[in-house]
Amino acid sequence: MHWLLLASFIKVFLAGFQTKNVQHSRYIAIGITSIAMSVADYSLIKLVSHYDLAVSILIGGAGNTAGMLCSVYIYNKLFNPNES
Repeated sequence: MHWLLLASFIKVFLAGFQTKNVQHSRYIAIGITSIAMSVADYSLIKLVSHYDLAVSILIGGAGNTAGMLCSVYIYNKLFNPNES
């Protein structure tokens, strides 16, 4: 289950980071993050298929929440240190 949590975290972290990249027109970062998102998507699909629906929702939801919060926080620390 810890792999499902980690994969969910990474996938949503990358999605949040990508949203900020697009919002701020960081073209090279958009390309790099897009490739990482493809790998994360594939990995998550492979992992989810091994768990039942309730486990996938609970563990995935926890990873998703943490991933999005961390992505916004880290993005702001890296690119907007005076605003966070």
